[in-house]
Amino acid sequence: MRVLFTACPMFGHVNPMLPLIDAARDAGHDVVVATGADVVAHLRGRGVTTWTAGPTHREAGGGPGADWLAYFTGVGGVGGA
Repeated sequence: MRVLFTACPMFGHVNPMLPLIDAARDAGHDVVVATGADVVAHLRGRGVTTWTAGPTHREAGGGPGADWLAYFTGVGGVGGA
């Protein structure tokens, strides 16, 4: 079976999935993780196949000065109402 995991590009979102990723791989499944560029090297270092997709940590609201609430809700801040 092919399994695709997706996560925000933050270690606190990716690391909790690592046991599930490892279990799926150990069971013989083809596993890919799609996430932002910030954590791709971390995952590849563990031998996980990755697809770089979506925003970086800063673009997703994790960087200094980023308005994460506006990014996810569209209310106020950058591009918001």
